[in-house]
Amino acid sequence: MTLYLLMQGMAGLAQSPSRAEMLEVGMEEAGWSASASVPLPRGGADWQPATSHKVTRWAYETMGMFPSDPSEIISKAGAPPLVDIYIRDRRPNVFPTGDGPVEVGPGSYVPVSLHWAADANWVMPGWWPSCGNRGSVAANGARLRAWAGWVLSDKPLAQIMERSVVWHGDLDIGPFDIAPGGADMALAQTDQQQITQLTTAARNAAPAGTQLVAFYELSQINDRANTDPSAGFTVMIGPGASPPTTVQALVDLVAGDNNLGLHMEG
Repeated sequence: MTLYLLMQGMAGLAQSPSRAEMLEVGMEEAGWSASASVPLPRGGADWQPATSHKVTRWAYETMGMFPSDPSEIISKAGAPPLVDIYIRDRRPNVFPTGDGPVEVGPGSYVPVSLHWAADANWVMPGWWPSCGNRGSVAANGARLRAWAGWVLSDKPLAQIMERSVVWHGDLDIGPFDIAPGGADMALAQTDQQQITQLTTAARNAAPAGTQLVAFYELSQINDRANTDPSAGFTVMIGPGASPPTTVQALVDLVAGDNNLGLHMEG
């Protein structure tokens, strides 16, 4: 996937990049401008390049790009976007490197194993999302969309990434504001009750022995989720539509966008 972004980014430049910033922008645009999925030698689903641009931006940030003072050359991680909202997952707050650990805090894209498991680091620890903002500017008017459903055992365990997801119900919460600084914010009690009703309905409708899942999208005008229709990406979830119906596609979406969250049970 990285090689694809590098090659597409280079192809979009008039000359070889003289600055890392040029290559970073080219790699992001390789995802933004992709009009279709990319076949890769793996099971489950083709890869959607639109899921990659936030990870690309974070990777360069961690290597020292985007300093708070643009004229400064630094030997530490750069600054996050002015607004970078997130749904908390289990990822660690420290990124190990050959030069020692780098403190990255919650909402980051620390590389983790992308296996499908209820305790995987890229999934949420509970049913109720905890939101935050890595940036320095408040995210006013944020909204949260949620869907609940279950995973069918229609494929053997060896092909778990190809299993199908059935969605049953959705809701829309907001608007609300998220303060800057990276602190986690719990939803209001009334919002938690709505999510409980949504997941309970899915649990009651799910066939016995199936795995329950809840998918969340946190979006705001200055930091839209990749699935937000206003972002205009191929992975958008339009009004009245549902998230992807394969496990692989869910993993690609959630692991590559800190605006998205997933919790599973069973």
